[in-house]
This record gives sequence, C-alpha cells and structure tokens, in this order.
Amino acid sequence: MAIAMTLLTLVTLPFLAALAIAFTHGAARAVHSAIAGGASAACLALIASLAAPALGNGPVPTASWQWVPALGLDLTLMVDPLGWMFALLILGIGLLVIIFAHFYLYPTEDTGRFFASLMLFQGAMLGIVIAGNVLLLLVFWELTSFTSYLLIGYKHTYEDSRASALQALLVTGGGGLAFLAGVFVLG
Repeated sequence: MAIAMTLLTLVTLPFLAALAIAFTHGAARAVHSAIAGGASAACLALIASLAAPALGNGPVPTASWQWVPALGLDLTLMVDPLGWMFALLILGIGLLVIIFAHFYLYPTEDTGRFFASLMLFQGAMLGIVIAGNVLLLLVFWELTSFTSYLLIGYKHTYEDSRASALQALLVTGGGGLAFLAGVFVLG
C-alpha cells in the first residue's frame, strides 16, 4: 500500500502544484516558484525513496487500479530502472529550470501561467516514464503534446511563438495519432 501511495503521489503532485499556482495567479513570482520548486523537490525525494526497489533490490514498484473492469482497462504505474533514471532526469532538470526561470523572467511577466504550464508539462512527462500500460502512456503522451503547446506559446503576443507552438502541437499530436493507430494494429 505504501508503494501505491508513493506512486500516486509522485504522478499527481506536479498537477496539484499547477492547480495551486493557478489559484494563486496574482501572487508574487516567489510564491509561484516556491510552489513549483517544492513540488519538484518533493517528487525528487519520492523517486529517490524508490531507488533500491527500482534498481533491482526487490520487486519493481508497481501499483494498479481498476478503471473499466468490463473492458479489462486499468491504471497501472511502475518504476523500473529505466523509468527511475528518466524520472530523476525529468525532476532534476525541471527543478533547475524552475530555479533559472525564477531569476530569468521579467517582473512584469505572467509567472503564474508559466509555472503552472511547466508543472503540467513535468507531470505529463513523469507520467510517460512511469506509466505501466499503453492506456496511461497514450494519455500522458497527449498531455505532453498539449502542455508543450502551452509552454512554447507562453509569449503568445509574438507571432513566432504562436507559430512554433502550433507546429509543436501538430507534430506531437500527429505522433500521438500514429501511436494510437499502432496500438489498434497491435491490439
């Protein structure tokens, strides 16, 4: 049960941080970066706590919840050695980006929107690497497509930013559709 709660907390914490940042939209940059940085650091601590089981000293940490039992669909999270390594990269680099952005963004910029989008992206990327089945992998892949669109188009007043965001959405969305087609072919 402890592993299940750890995995569930690990995958939901970035999304909860994004929600908290959205609710504190008008707050100062320090509040937004503290929420984002705190969530990333907490997720780093959680993934570090799974180091021994994920790296071969015990069973692979796995948790599964039934979603649509009649169709055999469940929500499964697992942290194998490769997923553990990528989770460390996602969370470590994400924390460094949060620290950099805290000092880099102009005081007049909408830090709430930026940090909320960044946390959504981090949560989606983390979900991809700990997804234990194809259903979750597809859901998190599409979330990554959408959140990368939000991040790339952050400076939406610039035409180049909007064009780049649309291009990223079309490429990643097309990749997601190809992935879905592949799943149907294999299924």
